[in-house]
Amino acid sequence: MKPLGHPRRPSRFLTILATLAFTASALVPSGVATAASTVDAPPAPGAAACRAPAGDSPLREGFPLPANALPPSGSPVVATLYVDFDDAPGDPREIPGIEETLDVSVKALDDASRGALTLQRRSHPVWTRLAGSSAEWEEGQQDLASAVAATDDAVDFSTVDVVWVVWTTKTPRDAFRSHAGNDYQVVADGRTLTHGALLRQVDLNGGGHWVPTHEMGHVLGLPDLYDTSNDGAPSTRWTGPWDLMGSTIGPGHAYFAWHRWMLGWANDAQVACVLPGETRTVSLSPVQSDGPTLLAAVRLDASRVLTVESRRAENWDVGIPHEGVLVSTVDVSRTTGDGPIQVEFADGRHPDVRNEATLLDAPLRVGETYTDAATGVSIHLDSTGADVDVVRVDASSITPRPVTATKTIATYRTTNDGAKIIPLDDLVTRDTGVDAVAFGTFDLRDDGAFLRNGEPFFADTDPDARAELAEVRAAGIPVVVTLGGESASIWSVLSQDFDRYYGNLRGYLQMNSFDAVELDIRTDLDTGMIVRLVDALRRDLGPLSTVSLVGDEAAFAGASDSAPDYPAVAAARGDDVAWFALRLACDAVVTGDDYRRLVAQLGMPPEKVVLSASTSPALCPAGSAFTSSDEFARSLQDIVAAEPRFGGVRGDEYAGALPGGASAPWQWFATMTAAMNDPAPQPTVSPQPTASPDPTASPEPSVSPEPTASAGPTASAAPGRPSALAQSGTVVWLGLLPVAGAIIAAGVLLAARRRRTTS
Repeated sequence: MKPLGHPRRPSRFLTILATLAFTASALVPSGVATAASTVDAPPAPGAAACRAPAGDSPLREGFPLPANALPPSGSPVVATLYVDFDDAPGDPREIPGIEETLDVSVKALDDASRGALTLQRRSHPVWTRLAGSSAEWEEGQQDLASAVAATDDAVDFSTVDVVWVVWTTKTPRDAFRSHAGNDYQVVADGRTLTHGALLRQVDLNGGGHWVPTHEMGHVLGLPDLYDTSNDGAPSTRWTGPWDLMGSTIGPGHAYFAWHRWMLGWANDAQVACVLPGETRTVSLSPVQSDGPTLLAAVRLDASRVLTVESRRAENWDVGIPHEGVLVSTVDVSRTTGDGPIQVEFADGRHPDVRNEATLLDAPLRVGETYTDAATGVSIHLDSTGADVDVVRVDASSITPRPVTATKTIATYRTTNDGAKIIPLDDLVTRDTGVDAVAFGTFDLRDDGAFLRNGEPFFADTDPDARAELAEVRAAGIPVVVTLGGESASIWSVLSQDFDRYYGNLRGYLQMNSFDAVELDIRTDLDTGMIVRLVDALRRDLGPLSTVSLVGDEAAFAGASDSAPDYPAVAAARGDDVAWFALRLACDAVVTGDDYRRLVAQLGMPPEKVVLSASTSPALCPAGSAFTSSDEFARSLQDIVAAEPRFGGVRGDEYAGALPGGASAPWQWFATMTAAMNDPAPQPTVSPQPTASPDPTASPEPSVSPEPTASAGPTASAAPGRPSALAQSGTVVWLGLLPVAGAIIAAGVLLAARRRRTTS
């Protein structure tokens, strides 16, 4: 029996094992960790997916708020001035009442922001006479500058952030009502005043403190929600009285929960963002409370968001006749006064006339449902209680347009053959198995112009293109826009001024309603720039968007000074990229062995790795060899046999593709789809199980086996530059694994033997 009380000395074997383990860990380079640290982290999931991006209008919906807006938190100083005219003299006895109205507005904003915005209001409470008549002043729209100049001797503007000007008028006219702006350039006491609100006394008399509160909404960057078209329809037809930016009269005035979120007065944790394909039950607290959830939202598409909030007869809504759940559609493509938000009615309860009276009846009651006609997304009010409304948000009807694991992608770059238009009808109607159509190569010039195949292009002004796009979409096939290509300028202009040119790009993509974006980058674009672009596209085009990348062999090996380092891009944003397409040489014949090496180099699962092949020798350099469609089809069979999770093929391009040529280019795509569905009976490499991981489980590291060397198109990285695996340290670990395994096995045997000899 072993003596007690004396610890057993570690065996020499265990000491050696520990030393080897320490040494192995010291040998592993930190390439991937170091590379990843230079790239921003991916956008946080959750509420961010519902942050539809704002357009370019100074007053608009969406994120972020305009750069020139007053920050929605802090303690800005507000100077109040009173001006009158010979034809409209101000009454000093009315100033105390106006001052009280303005003070109530200050308190209202403090309450609405939950104390985030506390205005420090100072006043010069005397009427200052301006030259001319009130009509001349209004017609000349002199507003802020003349009022500041007239009071400069009596008011210190050196610390002022916002100027409120109250003015009198003899004959009130709608053409010059109370208004506000953020682009004033008035200099006084060494300070440039940019934020101002002009408050007509007659408006204050009628609308009370809601008038300055509404105008401060503009100063904070919010748009008008009432209709400004003057087309004879009710001006309140969009939102009625449900948001102060839509009406300063009526029983309801609270800011929409969407506006509170834009202003930062509701945080991301208080927003339930329901993603496409999801169905969630959400408990909503009243919008004016500080409850745990104030807004439920669904991003319907690139520009529209469905919002849901609880409205109760309290605080700013104290007079509303119907409580319940308010459903609205936010459209960030619409600007101020053009209906950027529209309040919705329950199914079957749409009134003939939309105005303030009918919209007061808009909130859903228990058991009612609203369904978005365009997408099928529905909101159902399950129950209501003292301090919560429970809604079921069903977004299962919207999912990304399907692109299968094994894909056939048609690139449609040429629209005509001489004078003959090459239609897409056969590609769509015949059994080609096409999963996506890349609708040409697009570029962005430094003058902001967009080109498709070298010519200016907008779907709305090209009836043939519009008809083709509609036909492809009607067949359920996503339409892809390929950005870049050979001699493209888009990457240089984005590198020069990303914010400016990306804004143009985003607007163009949204205007033409493309379903996916493919980045064909043939320059050494920085990984951080690619990551920034992928993040922006995924955010701005909505949750249904798809982003893919096209590159050459060097890019996929991470071994070129004239192409991006795609393994680094894959490591940083692989989850946000739908597929990586390798652009093959015209004479390439890829084996299953080659494909496995490609997947290992890139570091992505096979489902995301596509081969992009030329479909005709006319696309190849003069005198170069060309892989026939039959030979390429046999190559695909070999690849699928070796790797059942093969990502697919991209045909570049449709028009003139062989064997059908100009009369039947669809045959190339049908041939390749058939080949991928009929793998070779004798694979060159025995396939290994590659089941897709459980998305709910933590990812486990996996490494594809190192195949034997091959002279195929996915050869090893260029000399002098380590491969992607070597950079990541994976090769070092792989080399150590057999040694470590042998040592551990020996340790187990040794321990077992010692147990037998000492028992």
